[in-house]
Amino acid sequence: MIKIIFRTLMSLIILLLIIVVYLSIIGVKTKKFNSKIISQIKQIEPNIELKLNEVSARFDPFKFVINIKTIGTDLTYRNKIIKIQSIKSNISIKSYLNNKFALTGISISTKSLLIKDLITLVRLINNDPKLFIAEQFIKNGYLVADLELEFDELGNIKDNYKFNGFVKDGKISFSKRYNLNKIDFIFEKKEKKLKFNEIKLFLNNKNILITELIVLKQNKEYLISGKLNNNNTILSKNEIKHLISDDLSELDIKEISFNSKNNFKFKLNKNWKFKNLNVKSDIDIDTLKLKNPLKLKNIFQKIKKEFIFKNQKIKLEYKKDNLSINGGGEVFLQNKADIVEYEIHKKKNEVKF
Repeated sequence: MIKIIFRTLMSLIILLLIIVVYLSIIGVKTKKFNSKIISQIKQIEPNIELKLNEVSARFDPFKFVINIKTIGTDLTYRNKIIKIQSIKSNISIKSYLNNKFALTGISISTKSLLIKDLITLVRLINNDPKLFIAEQFIKNGYLVADLELEFDELGNIKDNYKFNGFVKDGKISFSKRYNLNKIDFIFEKKEKKLKFNEIKLFLNNKNILITELIVLKQNKEYLISGKLNNNNTILSKNEIKHLISDDLSELDIKEISFNSKNNFKFKLNKNWKFKNLNVKSDIDIDTLKLKNPLKLKNIFQKIKKEFIFKNQKIKLEYKKDNLSINGGGEVFLQNKADIVEYEIHKKKNEVKF
């Protein structure tokens, strides 16, 4: 009799282990949790409509939760649709059995979305004036993103959310002078930190690479820092006119070709005004041509109508209204090149050479 009980007990244990292993590794297909997931998401935002297909469910015996996943669904908010690639979620078995808020976390991966459509959707939820401005400037671009949320026992979203993805073929138009297109980048948002990597774009058809850009929220301001590189950039006279201020227009620069590596940071307040600009640059000027502003023909008969600067190596630093420029290279004022070195220091309105 004892042997029978022991064998029965062992058989039940083995069967239970097989079921646990099967549910943990292979899982099951079911629609049993669909209504529960939809109802609890509606507790967060009542206007969201979610159409779930059959979900795959796996049991996690260590955390005592059920991991579920569904592929190919639609999220609708006030008749605006977002195409979803997949939704993953964790359901607390204990909370589920006690009829409490059971979702401990949810991960949403989107299909390719038109950025303007996404901004329109977000404006329905949070009608921030800055989103309206962004909607007017952004002309094109596609986004693929992953969103990870965690919930407390009451269904409130925790602050440790993660939002990451990439943007492809963006286009921004905010001025007749500046045209930004072919914008590609990777982004990651965690709590108060927004990080961009490998931002590739064309500014007025000139290739620019921002290897890193970090936006960090500090109280009511944002600290923005980044690294910007450009290679083999050539600017004509007309292009230079669009980029430089009127104060420098008297230089009458004809052409410039250069490479540069730049580190920068500044603060931006809620009114979009920036301060504490800090820039460090290494600039290699291959060629710089500018109109000769000096009337020295009577003294130097071979002086050229254009001054040509070649192979200039320049280090530039700007911080709190202090500008420092150290450089040197070849200068063609007449037929032969002269080697020059220079230091320029500007503090507010005071300039020293």
